[in-house]
Amino acid sequence: GFAPLTGTCDPDLGIAYTAGGTVDDDTPATLYYDTAGQLSGVGTDVYSSWSAGSPKQGLVDAKYFEKVDDNRYHIAVAVREDPCNAETTSTYPVGDRLVVKGADVVLPTTEASAIEQGWMKGSCFDGMGTHYFKDLSSTDSSMTWVAENLLPVVVMFDNEGDFNAIFFASTVVQQGLFGPNNWEPVPLPNGQMCGNFCDEDCTFSDTSIWSTMHFYFNDPEAMKCVAEDSSITAGDCTDLSLLGMGMTQCCPTYVA
Repeated sequence: GFAPLTGTCDPDLGIAYTAGGTVDDDTPATLYYDTAGQLSGVGTDVYSSWSAGSPKQGLVDAKYFEKVDDNRYHIAVAVREDPCNAETTSTYPVGDRLVVKGADVVLPTTEASAIEQGWMKGSCFDGMGTHYFKDLSSTDSSMTWVAENLLPVVVMFDNEGDFNAIFFASTVVQQGLFGPNNWEPVPLPNGQMCGNFCDEDCTFSDTSIWSTMHFYFNDPEAMKCVAEDSSITAGDCTDLSLLGMGMTQCCPTYVA
């Protein structure tokens, strides 16, 4: 199970818990809790290597990936304010904000705010919701298709436009020979990564492969792209069960 990593409280994130209370490249995921015992953040380590490389330097310089030691970087998102001084449990069981630690970038918590802030609308996946992406070099929702410009936290919303999940995106492959190391089962070549975007122009000039790690803040079984409260129809969707993915992926007609 998860146990406190050091027992100290990070003023931005809270108290870190990791598998076994240790740091290791095969169990890099971190959960943070405030002093009232509620989830206050999520994060992961990203390990560099001679063969896989390191996180994009521009994202390191902007502190999305914070260097911990020679080959280890950390990325994390806070979901509560002042986690080290929480005395009572909040009425928001999964938090009330999304802030990237280090970069101090506030992420949208509703689909409406994502649209207003110029995030690009992507595909909907069962269990996850509708994906939104942000190109850091763009003032609108357009993409340059440069991995170094992609904000490495992808936000997903349910059919009512409420926050549902996030994933961390790494251009440094994190899966190992003997397991996924808390990341998704296999790395995604650009073609599969582009399945999240629903854009025919999608490609990336400075990487060919990705690792992704999802965190779900609601019941994944409850999120269905084709549902009574959704504007998505079955005609917009592809059944991925034949590929062993057990889900539906939808590219609605209103996505450019």
